Amino acid sequence: MRLDEEIARSTRALALWCELRDAYDALDVALAAPEARDLGDLAQRIVALEAALTPLVADINATRARDASPAPAVEALWAEIDAVIESLAARQPGLVRLALAARGAAAERLRSLASARVQLRHYRRQQSAAGEPLRATSRVA
Repeated sequence: MRLDEEIARSTRALALWCELRDAYDALDVALAAPEARDLGDLAQRIVALEAALTPLVADINATRARDASPAPAVEALWAEIDAVIESLAARQPGLVRLALAARGAAAERLRSLASARVQLRHYRRQQSAAGEPLRATSRVA
């Protein structure tokens, strides 16, 4: 591959890795307060970035295996890519812990909502069996 093509491909890969790092930053913030942000959009963005990176990573790895002495500009780009990848790998355990905590909180909220729905159904059945209209038991409700 020509030098300018390799530089362009490596630059594109670096940009995608940096974008993925930014998405992980946003994920870090979102997992700290999952109720404040839609994680679905963020997850789709991460999946799309990873899909775009897959062929570039394979091509760059093949080139790195073939070329024992790449041009200094290409080698510098690869070093930057490696640094971003290492920073993401170091953050992964913390993100997994945050994700598991957010999942636990969401599961607890779902259990709470399911319990409230069961109680409401029970209340409605009691009221309709007695032939009485539904009524609130407090001024707030």
